[in-house]
Amino acid sequence: MLRSSASFALSLLAATASAQDHFHMTVDTMPTPGLSQTVIRAGYLGNESAFTIVDGRLLFNGEIAVIHVVDQIPSGTFAGYFGSQQIVLTSDFYFSTGRLNGGNFNFEIANVQPLAGPDARVVWVHSTGPGVFTLQADSEGATQAARSYNVGIGGHQHAQLHLIENEGLYDITFIAWDSNGLYLMSEPVTVRVQAGDPPSCLADTNHDGAVTPADFSAWVAAFNTQAPECDQNGDGICSPADFSAWVANFNAGC
Repeated sequence: MLRSSASFALSLLAATASAQDHFHMTVDTMPTPGLSQTVIRAGYLGNESAFTIVDGRLLFNGEIAVIHVVDQIPSGTFAGYFGSQQIVLTSDFYFSTGRLNGGNFNFEIANVQPLAGPDARVVWVHSTGPGVFTLQADSEGATQAARSYNVGIGGHQHAQLHLIENEGLYDITFIAWDSNGLYLMSEPVTVRVQAGDPPSCLADTNHDGAVTPADFSAWVAAFNTQAPECDQNGDGICSPADFSAWVANFNAGC
């Protein structure tokens, strides 16, 4: 369990990542009656164009993005899962437009909703040395400021890491706000994160944590590319027989 502390001494284990597991979110503003409103944006970098934010949800290629955080901290002040570059919070991309002038922007960890697994605390930290981190934002903080990671204006901090206390599937909701009070706070944006290895669920071929008709399209794509998700009957090959197996797995649920 995470305990309140200004620094963390951590021992880290290696892990792997997928194409979805590195993206940036930044702040922009847009005019509204009265004060301009802060906006959270993603997918603005050319190599991250598959990411979009639609109806307050981070998507990847039009489907719910699932960010995988599988590096594990087995013991110490914090035991759980961490990501270094999976989610990078910034305020630099739209800085040159002048639309951020006078602001001091923050990303609040406004809510952590468990979809699979126990409740979990989420924190943002800065790396200050080998295995030593300083706490920047805590989802269980008593104030909005305590729950918020400050990106300032024109900021892009490469030393940031995010830590999730328990293994599971979580929807983490962010709200961007200006502590100088010149801009209205943003609408919430929710990012789905898988901490640790997901439980085996063959029918969930798009790995969004749910078994839905969208998984059929994902299975077809896996069949066409001979991806591992195609093999639904466990025979080690991708063949038309896996379609019947996928239907059976879909009907069985997870």
